[in-house]
Amino acid sequence: MSSQSENNPYLRLIALEKELRQATNETELQLIMVNRLRSLIEARHLMLFRLTAAGKLRLCRCSDTGSVDQNSSSVMDLESIAQTFHSNSNPSGSQSFPLESLDAAALSRLEWLQDSCLWIPVIHPDGKTLGYLWLNRQSGFTEQEQVLANHIAETFAHAWKATMPVRRQWLSIFSQHRFRWAVVVFLVVLMFFPVRLSVLAPAEVMAFHPELATAPLNGVVREILVKPNDRVQKGQPLVAFEDTRLRNQLTLAQEELQVAEARLRKVQQQSFTDPGSTGELAELQATVQLKQAELDYARELLDRSLVKSLKAGIAVFRDEDDWSGRPVQQGERILYVADPGSVEIQIMLPVRDAITLEAGTVIKLFLDTDPLNPLSATLRYASYDAEVTPQNVLAYRLKASFSDTTDLPRIGLQGTAKLYGERSSLFIYLFRRPLAFLRQWLGM
Repeated sequence: MSSQSENNPYLRLIALEKELRQATNETELQLIMVNRLRSLIEARHLMLFRLTAAGKLRLCRCSDTGSVDQNSSSVMDLESIAQTFHSNSNPSGSQSFPLESLDAAALSRLEWLQDSCLWIPVIHPDGKTLGYLWLNRQSGFTEQEQVLANHIAETFAHAWKATMPVRRQWLSIFSQHRFRWAVVVFLVVLMFFPVRLSVLAPAEVMAFHPELATAPLNGVVREILVKPNDRVQKGQPLVAFEDTRLRNQLTLAQEELQVAEARLRKVQQQSFTDPGSTGELAELQATVQLKQAELDYARELLDRSLVKSLKAGIAVFRDEDDWSGRPVQQGERILYVADPGSVEIQIMLPVRDAITLEAGTVIKLFLDTDPLNPLSATLRYASYDAEVTPQNVLAYRLKASFSDTTDLPRIGLQGTAKLYGERSSLFIYLFRRPLAFLRQWLGM
């Protein structure tokens, strides 16, 4: 700055306003204000406070320092004194305060403050108070200096608001007390809004009334005669058991029957010449009947060693190699034959998520293969007793029928079912599980 500008207060004012207009951001603008204002108004200390939406003053800049530590005890004391200024100041212009009129306890910790204080509101032309400037020096402030300070504060207010982030201006409404109370009231009213309870549970597409192919006898599986997901016809062989022992039993039963029949014929022929042999006829006839029954049983067991399908459909099982050479017990399930056009949804609803459900309850199935297109269904069955799932979760078994039977999903597909219960308040909908946990914890 030239010596002519230093001696001319008007040029110094113009230079300061130019610097304020050329500031590129809020921080630069504030630093210019607290450090360059002393070229027009003599001051030992100059501090800038921001007025928050909650009506609190926060020290944001101080002369001769680059940053302000908000956790400093000195800053807290300055903000306390500034809050007193704010409560007692003239909102339309600057005011001068003697230091003795302030809080003595706070002043005792701020020994570096000098006797005279000038309090200048920073008010934007739209009437909003953005903050305050606090000038401090030993001698009092003249009326001319106060007028000059008000003029510079107006210029600074315009530049300050222009450099404020837009986000801060519109977000400031969220910290206003009235807005907070309005939000609280709105949330309380919203908690009584009626909604329909809903829960999510794992689900799987299952066959409806499938035909089970179980082991008809105790034995060893020799071969699975179909592949997984093969189409089978009624009467088609599905499973073959090892039948060597059964064939031997059948052969032995046939030979024993032939021997019994030969003895019976021999005694019948002797009875014509030896009337005393007729007493053996009844015993031999009973023996023949017994051997015939044993032959029929052996033949039935051999027929059972080949399991046939009782209906047309698709053979559902995991892998034929899992069964080859495997011993099984009578009644053990090997596979099942399902009609692909007759399927249902099996849902395992965890006990902790159970809600009141009735037959006909609406269900949405979100398949893992197509989660964006849910399928509609209605609840058909719900078990009364919970059972432990393979995932070690205690759950109720539910079954549901598809509403649209024209395009049914494939058996075995899995997904998530959303079940809709009775209507309740939004509060119960959101806090149902925490309340249940609290009730169990309290033992109520």
